[in-house]
Amino acid sequence: MSPEQREVAYINSRKLAASQVTRLKAISEIAASGVPVGSAKIVVEVFLALRKGTTVKRALAIRDMDRFLAGIRKDDGLEALAVALNAFARHIVYRESLGSKQPGNRALYSNTSHTSRFQRKKPSLL
Repeated sequence: MSPEQREVAYINSRKLAASQVTRLKAISEIAASGVPVGSAKIVVEVFLALRKGTTVKRALAIRDMDRFLAGIRKDDGLEALAVALNAFARHIVYRESLGSKQPGNRALYSNTSHTSRFQRKKPSLL
């Protein structure tokens, strides 16, 4: 995604997580920015999983994941970031179990978890 599309995706996924829009509306808005509908669905799915702390099985580009993690930290704080980082760590382990090396995701996880080292609830370490 372009930086503009990434921002539209974050804003609309966040609205969906806050029950301010329907899933269909969030996907439609993301798709209107030029993201294919199937990709918009994946973006929404990943964001919701990060917010809930559930295992993320679909992959996003590292820049997109970085934007989501940074936004969660900025908008929701360190506790919410810890939940998202736990989900992201499980995603990395899942993808590696399928034989997909994850050096970029591991670096992003390491950098993001390092910047949140003062939080009370630490993310699971890889």
